[in-house]
Amino acid sequence: QDREVPDHPFWGPRLDPRELARAGREDGQIVDELVDADLFEHVASELAAGRIVGWMDGASEFGPRALGHRSLLAAPHSSDMRDRLNRDIKFREEFRPFAPVTTVEAAEQYFDLPPGGVRLARFMSGVFPVRPEWRSQLAAVTHVDGSARLQAVDRDMAPRLHALLEAYGRHTGIPVLLNTSFNIAGEPIVNRALEGYSTFRRCGIDLLVAGSTTVTKRPSARRVALEEEIACSQSAAVSGAV
Repeated sequence: QDREVPDHPFWGPRLDPRELARAGREDGQIVDELVDADLFEHVASELAAGRIVGWMDGASEFGPRALGHRSLLAAPHSSDMRDRLNRDIKFREEFRPFAPVTTVEAAEQYFDLPPGGVRLARFMSGVFPVRPEWRSQLAAVTHVDGSARLQAVDRDMAPRLHALLEAYGRHTGIPVLLNTSFNIAGEPIVNRALEGYSTFRRCGIDLLVAGSTTVTKRPSARRVALEEEIACSQSAAVSGAV
């Protein structure tokens, strides 16, 4: 008898965006509710402007990799972004690389994939060469040996992330983002919206998205977050959790 074969990694607890909206309003931050088309354009614009985005969507990933439901997203173009993420959020050595994410349709334009490579890349299970002509424009996600641990997003598996990548491509001409796990040093990947909000307030994330809800830090909150970043960084250094 034929059995249905699981073809996605999103088996964890589901997100409740209302938790995020409530927490953001009680904390005095800027909270918006956007329909999908407006949300994707807004987030893509923020990413193109150099903002770091906490992206939470639906059920969390099962397994060790953030595959677009509990992710930190950023522009992949400059090594300065890699250094900023390592310094201000991950609190680890600046040389450590990050992964790129793009759509299945665009993957082979930017990465040299072998037969079957797209299937591996759907689950970020393979390391592939970045095509030489794109390495300078994907500096934040290209390792020193010219490779990258790619995620290629299938529209059916992660439709909202796929739509965001397409929107980012319209803004920048390159539908590729930096994707890393939504956590700071020494902590697990966030699961619930409130966990994401706690991390958002304690480090250099600029914008937090959960479903249709977005929260943006007010300027005063950014100053507090900077103080907490320093404390978190010092704590991580002492514990060795980098």
